[in-house]
Amino acid sequence: APDEETEPDAGSEPDAGATPDASSEPEPSSEPESSSEPESPEPEDITTWGEPLPKNTTPVGEEWFDDAIFIGDSLTEGLSAYNLLDGDKVVASTGINPQSILTKDCIEQPDGSIVTVLHAIASKHPAKIYVMLGSNGVAFIGKDKLVELYGEFVDNLKSAHPDSDIYLQSILPVTHAKETEDDRYANSKIDEYNAAIMQMAGEKKVYYVNVAEAIKDKTGCPPADVGADGMHFGPSTYNLWLDYLREHYAE
Repeated sequence: APDEETEPDAGSEPDAGATPDASSEPEPSSEPESSSEPESPEPEDITTWGEPLPKNTTPVGEEWFDDAIFIGDSLTEGLSAYNLLDGDKVVASTGINPQSILTKDCIEQPDGSIVTVLHAIASKHPAKIYVMLGSNGVAFIGKDKLVELYGEFVDNLKSAHPDSDIYLQSILPVTHAKETEDDRYANSKIDEYNAAIMQMAGEKKVYYVNVAEAIKDKTGCPPADVGADGMHFGPSTYNLWLDYLREHYAE
């Protein structure tokens, strides 16, 4: 904002070569003169924290992911396994969940050592970090506890990478056959966990992306043919996932 003190008006100063006429001098005003500098409006933050990112009019290109890192479990591993993203952009491990992600040594390094997720990305400086956690955990960790643990990971991630935009992605749905076979994975339950994760994202002021809707059909489940186990899927579904991210991003 402009300085409250205003500079004297150049037009009110006497001419250097003339003798001032006391009778013609204007009487001093008790009101401070307004600055001639227009105020610069503060940039408006249009982010609505705690809600899903809306769809943007123009999708970004594939180069959007050049400076991104993806963190997650075996679902995230598929992004590199199917060569949709370079391996160095995917930091994921089968079975990882909010309960184990801070402490489990699970990411192999070039020297053969095995380290935690946070250690594996400590030297990286991504512009964006996409996280998907909870598919492992929804069956055996209560909603409140899962969100608490997830939140601890987000706090550590923000502290280690303060300049990165962090996107929490929704837990993905399972097929109707999977939820019928094992109600611990009921999609209605997954929806409740996602609502709690979205609320936590709002509290932490990180972005929430509802990727689940990219692969749900009109029944609220993925198509029956996405994978034999009802949770994992092939390249065509991964492309739906990435296309959704390219349409839902923070500007």
